[in-house]
Amino acid sequence: MVSNAGGNGLTSVTVTTQGTGYKVGDTITIAGTSLTGGASPADDVTLTVNSAGGIIQVAGGQFTINQAVAGVSTGSLDILGLQNAAGVSATATTTDWVDEKAPAIKVNYNENTQQLEFTVDRTVLGTGTESNFNSFSIFGSATAESTNNLGVPTQDDASTVLIRGGEVLRTEPFVADGEEIQLNDKRYGVTVNYNSDTSNFTFGSGSTGELIEANGALGVTAQQKASSIEVGRYLLSTADGSVIDSTEHFGGDNHLMSV
Repeated sequence: MVSNAGGNGLTSVTVTTQGTGYKVGDTITIAGTSLTGGASPADDVTLTVNSAGGIIQVAGGQFTINQAVAGVSTGSLDILGLQNAAGVSATATTTDWVDEKAPAIKVNYNENTQQLEFTVDRTVLGTGTESNFNSFSIFGSATAESTNNLGVPTQDDASTVLIRGGEVLRTEPFVADGEEIQLNDKRYGVTVNYNSDTSNFTFGSGSTGELIEANGALGVTAQQKASSIEVGRYLLSTADGSVIDSTEHFGGDNHLMSV
C-alpha cells in the first residue's frame, strides 16, 4: 500500500530491489525532500509491507551456472573441477586392484541361516580412509526384476549397511533345489583342497580324468587319456581389468591361489 501525505495524486511505487528484515505491517517512509521538487512532510511517501518472504531467503548464491573467474565466464562444473574449459568431463573411472590375500570385502555362507554374509574392512573402505565410504549395498544385475538364485535382491529391494566394526549385510536365504545325486553317481574332473596349516591349494584329477584303455569300461571304445591339470589366470589390463590376450590362458598371476 502506498499513501502520500500531500495527496498530490501519486498512484504507484515500483520496488526494484527488495530489502530484508521486514515483517508484514512495517512501514517505510521516503522523505519528500529526497524527491524532485518535494518537501517533507508534505510530500513524504509511505509504503506498508503487505507480504514478506519465508523465514529462509537466499540473497546470493555461492556461484551460479556461469560466473566470471579472472574475467572469464566459467561454469560451475569447471569451478568444481568436474569438467575442463572445453566442457569435457574431467572425471574418470579406474580399476584399482585390491590385495587378493586380504580383500576389503569378504563373503561367507552361513549354513545355519542359509544366507550369504558380506563384511567390509572399515580400515580399507570406511570413513577416514582414501575411499571414505560410509555404507555399502549388495544387489543383482541392473536388469534383474526379482531376487536371484543366490538370494541377492534387486537394487530397489537391496538394503544398506553402514561400514562399522562387525556390521554384516545378509542376503535372503537360499538352498539347493535340484534333485539329490547319490554319492556313487557324482562324477567330477578336478578336485581342489585347501590346507589351512600350510596355506596352499592342492589340485588333483577327479573321477572322470583317469586313464582308461579302449573297452576298459562300459561305453569306452577308444583309449581315454588321463587329464592334466594346469591352473593360472589370464593376463589382465591394470587399466580396466580386461583380458589382454584371450589365447594366453596362463599369462597372469593368481596371488590368491599362489599360482
